[in-house]
Amino acid sequence: AADEIARGIEALERHGGSDLLIVARGGGSLEDLWAFNEEVTARAIAACRIPVVSAVGHEIDHTIADLVADVRAPTPSTAAEMAVPDSRAVLQQMRRTLGRCEGALGRKIAESRLKLEALGRSRALQSPLDRLLQESQRADELLQRARRALEMRVARARERVAMLQARIEALNPVRVLERGYALAFDEAGRLLRSAGETSPGERVRVELGRGAILCRVEGREEERAWSAGAGRRGPETRGGRE
Repeated sequence: AADEIARGIEALERHGGSDLLIVARGGGSLEDLWAFNEEVTARAIAACRIPVVSAVGHEIDHTIADLVADVRAPTPSTAAEMAVPDSRAVLQQMRRTLGRCEGALGRKIAESRLKLEALGRSRALQSPLDRLLQESQRADELLQRARRALEMRVARARERVAMLQARIEALNPVRVLERGYALAFDEAGRLLRSAGETSPGERVRVELGRGAILCRVEGREEERAWSAGAGRRGPETRGGRE
C-alpha cells in the first residue's frame, strides 16, 4: 500500500495541472493507517513540488505523513474545505478591488477636470476651449467604460464561484446520504463494496443521512442486476439491528 501511495503521488506530480494534492484516508486501526508511516510514503510527500495536505484517519490519528506534508487536516472532509476558497471571501476581495479601482479612476478624473477648468479660465487658452471640453467628455466616457469592464469581471467571477459551489455541493457525501443512500463499514472501519466482504455474525455499521445503525450479518445474498423499472429498491437484505 505504501508503494502504491508513493507511485500515485509521483504520477500526479508528473501529470501536472494540479494546484494542490490531498493525501487522505478514512478512519481505521493502526495497522490500516500504517502505510502512511512508511519511509517510502514520507519521502514521496516530502519530494512533491505540489503543496500536499495530509488528512489520514480521524482527528486523534497522527502519522508521519502529517509531519512531512505542507498542511495537516484532521479529517478528509476538512481537507476538502481547506482546499476550496470561501466564496464570500472571494466576493469581498473582488468588491474591495472594484472599490479601489473606482476610487483611483475617480481621483484621476477629478484631477484632470481641475486642470482642464484651470486651463479653460486662462485667457491664452480661450480659443481651444472646445477641445478641452471634448477631452473632458472623453475622460467621462473612459471612466464609464472602465467601470462597466470591472462590473463584467465581477459578474463573471460570481458566476464561476456559484458554479464551483454547485459542484462542491453535488460531491458532498452528506448530500448523497440524504438522498437515501447509505455507507456500510466493517468492524475495522473499512468501507464495504460487496456482500462478499462480510461474514455471518460480523458487525456492520451503516451510515445514513442522519445517524448510523449498528447491524449484525445474518446471511448474504448474491448480487442481482437492477432492472430499469425497479428504481432504487435493489436487492433485499437480511441484516438485523442490534
